[in-house]
Amino acid sequence: MARVALVELPKTKESLHLQMKEGVGFLFDSAEQNPLIIKLYFRFRGTANPVGKVIQKI
Repeated sequence: MARVALVELPKTKESLHLQMKEGVGFLFDSAEQNPLIIKLYFRFRGTANPVGKVIQKI
C-alpha cells in the first residue's frame, strides 16, 4: 500500500474529496485482499525486529 504512486496535490476542495474517496476505497480493497496486513502492522509497528523496521521505513 505504501508504494502507491502519489498524484499531484489537489487544487480544489472537490478534487481533494475525490482523491480521499479513491484513497479510502483503495485502502479498503487492499485490506480485503490482504487481511493479514492490518494485523501485522499493529502487531509489529514500533518493534526492533525486521518486520518492525520495514514498517518504520515505509
